Amino acid sequence: MIVVFNPTQFRTFYPRFTDDLITDEQLDNLFQLACTFIDNTDNSRFPYDPDQNVYTRAQMLYLLVCHLATMELWGDGQPGPLTSA
Repeated sequence: MIVVFNPTQFRTFYPRFTDDLITDEQLDNLFQLACTFIDNTDNSRFPYDPDQNVYTRAQMLYLLVCHLATMELWGDGQPGPLTSA
């Protein structure tokens, strides 16, 4: 069983990402990107079985979408908190 992305549910978990900041289409695109990093199939190392209350893969994918969305909102020229090493 695959995880189906639900932007409304995502925004409930991560209310910072309002419609004004990032669109549903952008979030969906980030979810598709997250699925290239975390396998969203039955072969995934992260289990997902909502019938048995196992949501590990969904949680991991949503967390990765949150991370990617945060980086998306940093804007051009801002590499993130670490500016030099």
